[in-house]
Amino acid sequence: MKDLIPEDSFDGNAYRDPYSDEPLAGGIYSSNTNLIMNGFRLFQRKYAMKNIVIQLVLLAIAVAIQIAALIIDRGAQSAWMVIGICVALGAIIVIRPRKTAKDLENNIKELEGTKYNCIVYPLMIKISTEEDRTEFEQREQNGDDMPEDIPATVIHLDNPAVEICEDKEFYLVYIKKQNMYVIPKSAFSEDENDLIREKLSNIMGIRYKAC
Repeated sequence: MKDLIPEDSFDGNAYRDPYSDEPLAGGIYSSNTNLIMNGFRLFQRKYAMKNIVIQLVLLAIAVAIQIAALIIDRGAQSAWMVIGICVALGAIIVIRPRKTAKDLENNIKELEGTKYNCIVYPLMIKISTEEDRTEFEQREQNGDDMPEDIPATVIHLDNPAVEICEDKEFYLVYIKKQNMYVIPKSAFSEDENDLIREKLSNIMGIRYKAC
């Protein structure tokens, strides 16, 4: 298990096993294309849009510099070339998020209805498919060779690269420069959602926020 724990979970000789904590919440949910796309659009607005704006501003500055060069020398062919390249790059930067969203939507439609089991601990979130859990239980009953635990995605909340944005319908879990997950709040009871908000906002600090 130790190889699944990030190095920052160790404090000298003191080690806190995230599995030793009682779960805050647990539930089953089905993959929902509309909900995931809502989460992805929120992700784009919250995290990706800033980079897009910065890139467009830099391109605009480059274009302005070349226009100034053309005012001085209308025959500066290199300036026209740079402006053309900047315009083309700007178009790609603007179009790319829409294409990414469209490709994602097509891919997740194939997973529509897939059931997931999600357990939220104070220090981690564990997500597995119901299919994996059923297979694990069957192999356990049959006495077959098997892994120590159900195959799952484990998100360590003490990792500074992890952020959670709470929407009214879902939790957007974002791992910087790696991945994002959309977990429906309907998978948990109202009391569990309150407990998640209370505990994780205290543990994660500014990395847990309302969308």
